[in-house]
Amino acid sequence: MTLTLNLSEVIVDAAIAKLTAGVAARIATINAADTRGIVVEAPYDIFPFGLPGPLAQAPVYVVTPFGESPAYEKEGSHGFIYAETLGVMIVEEDADREKVGRKLLRHRRAIVETLWDDAPREALTGSAFTLEPTHHVTGQTFDPNEDTANWRSFFIQLFVARQQEGD
Repeated sequence: MTLTLNLSEVIVDAAIAKLTAGVAARIATINAADTRGIVVEAPYDIFPFGLPGPLAQAPVYVVTPFGESPAYEKEGSHGFIYAETLGVMIVEEDADREKVGRKLLRHRRAIVETLWDDAPREALTGSAFTLEPTHHVTGQTFDPNEDTANWRSFFIQLFVARQQEGD
């Protein structure tokens, strides 16, 4: 296997492909099990590396490397394994502030289940990376304003993408 040191793009693209293929089905399953009447919409869009500008609507996801620079873990005397933190930011809105929080939790569940449980399990499709959820970061809740009559907030679900050991 040939290794390039510019793997962030590969990880982001593979995560977006897996989310695009499976997150809507996960959200439908979560909605079907709901007993509170809270309907979570599939994301309108999934953006790589940040938002392109002001949001017209939510929910949306942003998939990007997060935090510190990539780690290079030692693998034997002449090799290394590339590992990077991947963040999936969820932006959600609702007229009811409490529902925003509940929707974010459900999106987080759908993202973890899609990226971790969907085939290939614990791996990114078409890449040499395994994926492990680590923790999340809770974002600020924004009051309704002249741009939107809804409350808006965000979560960032973090994963470690780790190169699979090669031959």
